[in-house]
Amino acid sequence: MSRKAPPLLDRMVLACKPLGTAARGWTSGGNLMRFGTTPAPARLRRLAPAAALLGLLTVCSPPDAAAAIALVRNLGATGSGATGTTIAVTVPAGGVPAGHTVIVTVALDPAAGAVSCSDSKGNTYTKDLDVTRGSGTDGVRTVVCSAAIRTALAAGNTVVATHPSVIARAVNAAEFSGFLTPALDRSASATGATTTLSSGATAVTTQAAELLIGAAGIESKHPTDFTPAPGYTSLGYASSETIPNGLAKQVTLYTQYRVVSTIGSYSANGTVQPSRQWAAAIATYKENCGNGVVDPGEQCDGGACCNASCTFVASGTVCRTSGGACDVPEVCTGSSATCPADAKLAAGTICRATAGPCDVAETCDGTSNDCPADGFAAATTVCRAAAGECDVAETCTGNGPECPADTCKASSTTCADDGNPCTADVCDGDSMKCQHPAGNAGAVCRASAGVCDPAETCTGT
Repeated sequence: MSRKAPPLLDRMVLACKPLGTAARGWTSGGNLMRFGTTPAPARLRRLAPAAALLGLLTVCSPPDAAAAIALVRNLGATGSGATGTTIAVTVPAGGVPAGHTVIVTVALDPAAGAVSCSDSKGNTYTKDLDVTRGSGTDGVRTVVCSAAIRTALAAGNTVVATHPSVIARAVNAAEFSGFLTPALDRSASATGATTTLSSGATAVTTQAAELLIGAAGIESKHPTDFTPAPGYTSLGYASSETIPNGLAKQVTLYTQYRVVSTIGSYSANGTVQPSRQWAAAIATYKENCGNGVVDPGEQCDGGACCNASCTFVASGTVCRTSGGACDVPEVCTGSSATCPADAKLAAGTICRATAGPCDVAETCDGTSNDCPADGFAAATTVCRAAAGECDVAETCTGNGPECPADTCKASSTTCADDGNPCTADVCDGDSMKCQHPAGNAGAVCRASAGVCDPAETCTGT
């Protein structure tokens, strides 16, 4: 590893591109610098090493929404320029509860030997990535560890990286929720001593919801500020430098994270001027919620009544909408991930009421989603009874819901005799009742009672 690095040149290009496409970059050779399409004040030139690392967190996949994994907080970051074999982060107030996950990133001189992570409560840490550039004190080594916290950490406990005896080292520890067992899915790493930093691309992730951790160790002094790449959140930095502008041997660790919900291939890339020795890594961790297995701490994992946090949805939530007039919507019970079996309305349940005197109500058959086709009363079915001697009973036509218009018997139709020989007994075509107008002119209305009694006849008026 070199002594104090000379100041970085004020020209720097960062690339943020899908695999196989040309980069879009920014330079600081004027009043503005650009990262992608976002301008920044020229004073940010001093961020060149940090900005280069931002490229390390670029991915070759579409934009994504946040999944159930979430950063709780960064527990801390620290560095040391004194020879030693351990470096630790002290757990702050509040501790880390059981069920959360701690991700540890480490940068150190590239000495050979084992690197491991541990904590005060004996939780088991897995070393997920270990990439080295150089040897001895010339270069840098980057390590990523993870642990499911089964025994809670209290304030004042420590998360420790144990390593070979080196001068320069830095560590960061971050706490995440949303997955109980960190399951490394994909990773990529690479080293170099050029102006281009690239970890290479990971294989396509195996599920949508994953946590991305980007870590890069650079044999360089870190500037005084740090801006994360679009879509990513910086977990800060840690440097081994102990004397500003001094001659201490240096490594700097940059760590960022991103929660994704899109399957894709993720890559780490960027450029710096002048060249620096670097070791870059990216690791993706599966979200347990969504893997189809009910893990500890989950109520469910998949199913119409299981939400994105792997808990049951509220009782009464519709999980299957009605498929028709004779189908009922099913709702979740609040205690199962499965939607109840599809049920139909009972046979005989009216699904279409009558729309008129010649319409019939349709009923469900108990097995079908749909109401039967609209049907009508048979032709000749009486839909309006006769309301009088001169009224006609109306019957349905068989092809519509309405009863035909009310009609009467034709005018002059004979109706019941009222017993008066001098009246006519006929319908008038308008009234429902029999009419008895004067009539029967000349008809004998009283027979002769003797020789001296003539017969009387109707006048017709």
